[in-house]
Amino acid sequence: YELNIENDNKQASKVPPEPPLARYSVKDAAEAINLRKQGRSTLANAVRKAVNVGKVPSPALRGLAQLNFPIIVTTNYDDLFTSALIGAGKNPTTAYYEPRKSGQQDDPIDDPTPKKPFLFKIHGCASTPSSMVLTDEDYIDFVLSMSERESNPVPNTIYHRLRTWPTLFIGYSLMDYNLRLLIKTLRYKKDRFKP
Repeated sequence: YELNIENDNKQASKVPPEPPLARYSVKDAAEAINLRKQGRSTLANAVRKAVNVGKVPSPALRGLAQLNFPIIVTTNYDDLFTSALIGAGKNPTTAYYEPRKSGQQDDPIDDPTPKKPFLFKIHGCASTPSSMVLTDEDYIDFVLSMSERESNPVPNTIYHRLRTWPTLFIGYSLMDYNLRLLIKTLRYKKDRFKP
């Protein structure tokens, strides 16, 4: 199921939804293009600042952090959900996609629990700008790595536990190509990890 959280249900029912790009101006688009022209590291640093500096977890994130999921997969680069989990009295283990890392991504030493969840940032982490999936080339590399046995971006814990454990996906829509690819890859490789 896809969960959409609205701040004010009364207002949401009266106001038509905003088109996805309506909140961005031509000036924003020009600035994004300019950042990209300045190089990937400039773009990554701009994104890092935009998602982390002066930000606090939203009520929706704080609510999700209260739920008892031992495994959480997010597309978000920021540390807001980690902060929300800590605020909820949990002690998360966090790992993130590292595109140039040889071998499997990091796995937690102990099995995750609802009080000690495993949070995997599948598109990288803002604290390590080189890990972030930002550009079309980054995304192509990421998708290609999904099929690699040795450098797959998804830790074995997620492959192994997804069949039997509840898993929270943040930053996805059920229609996202990204989520559909992840699920298809997990289903394809599930036979590697029989309980």
